[in-house]
Amino acid sequence: MRDIKVRQLDVCDYFGEISLIHDSVRTATVTTQNYCTLGKIGIEQVYELCTIYPQFKNALLNKMYAYDD
Repeated sequence: MRDIKVRQLDVCDYFGEISLIHDSVRTATVTTQNYCTLGKIGIEQVYELCTIYPQFKNALLNKMYAYDD
């Protein structure tokens, strides 16, 4: 399998929301060219955030639907 660059993430960008929203396996692998700091959030915390802040789920869905790949 060869690597295909789909997009470049910028400061405050995130990835992995598709698998969280759809409770599925991940759809991509992310690699870095430089040092970076990553944060991780579990499915339970995502569900809690979506319950407390419905706009959080809407933001995730809107970003996901805007993908053009």
